Amino acid sequence: MNWTILKLIEWTTEHFKKQEIPNPRLESEILLAHVLGKKRIDLYLEFDHSVGPQELAAYKLLIQRRVKHEPVQYLTGRQEFWSLDFKVGPGVLIPRPETECLVEQALKILKNKNSHPERSEGSLHILELGTGSGVLAIVLAKELPQSHIWAGDISERALSYALENAKTHGVSSQIHFQKSDLFSAFDSKQKFHLIISNPPYLTEEEWGKLAPHIREFEPPEAFKGGAQGIDFHLKILDLASKFLMPNGFVVLEIAPLQSAMLKEYLERQKSVSSFEIVQDYEHRERILVVQYG
Repeated sequence: MNWTILKLIEWTTEHFKKQEIPNPRLESEILLAHVLGKKRIDLYLEFDHSVGPQELAAYKLLIQRRVKHEPVQYLTGRQEFWSLDFKVGPGVLIPRPETECLVEQALKILKNKNSHPERSEGSLHILELGTGSGVLAIVLAKELPQSHIWAGDISERALSYALENAKTHGVSSQIHFQKSDLFSAFDSKQKFHLIISNPPYLTEEEWGKLAPHIREFEPPEAFKGGAQGIDFHLKILDLASKFLMPNGFVVLEIAPLQSAMLKEYLERQKSVSSFEIVQDYEHRERILVVQYG
């Protein structure tokens, strides 16, 4: 049979529908474009082109792996974030679109000269905890090209992806990557204007309810946040004031149901001067912004 690009997409879309794969048409196109080394838009210009036997075999293999729930991002080795292309793979959290809200809030603070009137952009010191594939640190580095960023992660595999992504985007000299369990590798004598993190925030029950393509493939340590999902948030907030400059900020991603618990905790902290919880694009409470005195 002569398999054209259009026939392959149509067949795979129907196959994925039967297997209850989400976004079947989109994922069919992403995988085929990856195999052919093309952009998705190019497929539409070449619907009648035949696919060769080698590419066909490679595409079939990816289909089989996707049906077994392996994330499409691991199959292609890529994920887009902030309109940039990042390398990802097994053992590293796949960046989610809602985390762009975290970057937006950090940039809003860091670009506001009233937040720290004594500094210039070139003197900005930023710390990211749990950097994963490095997307937050890299986006901040590109948006604030004169800033200095330190980024830690307990996973050496994640750090290898982060360093490669930083090199790809031309900011490796601006970011200092370090193996660290939260603050463990950092000196409290070094102070930061802002600490940013997307920490694990699911309970065991929530983890167990996740879709197979997440639960069976992505690293559980990037998701599990203890009995109430806020263990890592509390660890960060407990120590943050020791690592921040006066009037420094902490910006964290949270789960919507955790906002009440975190508000109650923060209201008891004398070192906290103010805090707010910001909604994401779906109007869910998603970003915690805390300023310390």
